[in-house]
Amino acid sequence: MVARDMKAVIPPRCNRNKVRECDWFIYKERHLIECFFNKIKHYRRIFSRF
Repeated sequence: MVARDMKAVIPPRCNRNKVRECDWFIYKERHLIECFFNKIKHYRRIFSRF
């Protein structure tokens, strides 16, 4: 990940003692993209049955 200049965007748990930083803007964007691809996969299953 370092060679490609990538950053892990994992939100910290609420009960964690050591606080980790998280870029919430990037996390929200990633979540939207993941939901989009999941919807595409879901609709592909529906359309392939007909």
